[in-house]
Amino acid sequence: MVDILKVEVLAEQLSRKSESFAGLHPSLERILVEIHERLTFRARTYIRDEIANYIPINKDLDYPEKLEHSADVVSETT
Repeated sequence: MVDILKVEVLAEQLSRKSESFAGLHPSLERILVEIHERLTFRARTYIRDEIANYIPINKDLDYPEKLEHSADVVSETT
């Protein structure tokens, strides 16, 4: 999303119509920074809450059972 805004809106559109959109450039730059900050915050929050603090249970660590179950599901669907 950040790259789309940066490349498509800021670079392409403003370079083509630089005079008519000159006043809009600072606002779009602030929006771009805000989007980047929010995405970074959400990613860090998700990593902290869902990945770093994850405590597996025995069922999560039983890989042979998981593999057997996956094989059963695949064989049932084919």
